[in-house]
Amino acid sequence: HCKICTELLMRSWASNLVELHPNTPTFAPCCTLQHREQYRYGCSAKSQGIEVLRLSLTCAAAAVAAKNGKVTFRTNRRLKCVSKCSTGTWTCSQLTCPDELGLETVKSWQDEGEQLVLAVTNSGLQGPVARELLHLHGRESTLLAGRLCFSWEGKGSVACPAVHGASRLVPLFLLALKPELESLRSSEDLYAEFAALTSSAACKQLRMLMFAIGREQDADRRLRFTARCRPNRRGAEKVALGETVDWSLLKKAVRDGIQDATGWILEPKSSEVEVTVVAFFGADHIAIGIEAQEPSAAQGGPLFPWSQAARPGMETQLAGAMAALAVEPIHTAWRNKIHEPAIVVDPACGMGTLLLAAARLWPRAEESQASLRLVGCETHPLHFKQCLTNLQSCLLDSSDIRLADARQQSTLADIAQGSVDALLCDLPSGALHKESSDPDSYQAFLTLAARLVRPGGRCILLSAKQTLLIETAKRGPWNFVASWVVGRGEGNLSKFLLLALERQAEVVGHPNTEPDSEKKK
Repeated sequence: HCKICTELLMRSWASNLVELHPNTPTFAPCCTLQHREQYRYGCSAKSQGIEVLRLSLTCAAAAVAAKNGKVTFRTNRRLKCVSKCSTGTWTCSQLTCPDELGLETVKSWQDEGEQLVLAVTNSGLQGPVARELLHLHGRESTLLAGRLCFSWEGKGSVACPAVHGASRLVPLFLLALKPELESLRSSEDLYAEFAALTSSAACKQLRMLMFAIGREQDADRRLRFTARCRPNRRGAEKVALGETVDWSLLKKAVRDGIQDATGWILEPKSSEVEVTVVAFFGADHIAIGIEAQEPSAAQGGPLFPWSQAARPGMETQLAGAMAALAVEPIHTAWRNKIHEPAIVVDPACGMGTLLLAAARLWPRAEESQASLRLVGCETHPLHFKQCLTNLQSCLLDSSDIRLADARQQSTLADIAQGSVDALLCDLPSGALHKESSDPDSYQAFLTLAARLVRPGGRCILLSAKQTLLIETAKRGPWNFVASWVVGRGEGNLSKFLLLALERQAEVVGHPNTEPDSEKKK
């Protein structure tokens, strides 16, 4: 992956400055840089008031729209900014690297006294999380050495929002940049100096941070803690602090600094840990913070915690990111006080993780907890039973979960055409799902989605068969919203396409809609 391309794409998508559309059979999002010369990628880069620029891109290039009518791209390890002159010719000028832009943005937030928060998530989910922060919380974000960073002012006793696409959030109490790193490198005892820097920052900020995240009752207790250290990439600590730096002594310095400032007890058993301190080492910065607990429903958080589900199937942060994409139009309606019951469908629901994710964040009327109808289909009996158990353990209605094949027209015949607000699906794509991951099956799933989803509703899909998914979606009545190539954890090396579509208005005679005779009925 090209971090620069990913940064530019993420910023532009998050700012609604760019729309990427497939125009070749081998289309994949530009941030997916497969190093094969025979693969080419095409996209349209479009900004407000800017005419479309269509580029054919190699594996080392990515195109995005930027402000002021400029299109930024990277090729052959050089970042250029291209602007069209009045004469119709193209001129180039050097542009600042996005890593430097990220540091500048974070430093400006720090200077303004805002609380900095790092969002930790799966590979490729930085874009969806940035979009969630912007659309659902109104917060801008930037990449800090590959990790998403945003500022949060804090509301009441909540230091962090509920970010459904993040596996965890880390509010920072220390961000050491170039001046601090130079001071550490020039000191006689780097590790003692680093421990003192950590202790000083913890004394100034950590107590206030504990209050801000709703743990004021623990501020005066000797808590049991653990400290985890993470390099942003291999050898990043050596770039920041020198080639001779010892990783184990750096970790010890973090622990010693926290203990000196707080008197907390270092706890070796993970089951006994009350606070987790995390230190991130980048080539040009060091960030230290504590993992924040997810806000409760009473604090504006999700309806229920993931721990309440008996056994979620897919990765909860990936399911949360998909649900956040689906709920964007609904949040707009709720801001406009349009409160209507909603329907969410998963035609291959497995253990129901996507339905749980939608239920966690879907807006609900205070006087009614039954404003969301969850509909799911599953063909595997054991997964079907587990889905029922998961929904029931979270006090959700499981009466619309069906042991049936959604590709059969009769399975969801009781769901009215154009009545579904969102369809989410982790489409079959593995070796165990050959019979349901062929082109005919994908066409059946997309045809079902086109029939059920209302105009303006969302269809959020995930599949390892990227080309098949893109080609099938292109034939349907969909507006392209965004797409990312994402990972599914360290144990799964496959790359999956996360595709967000929005239902167009009815198009007569469209191949993925019902025939005219069915519409009249």
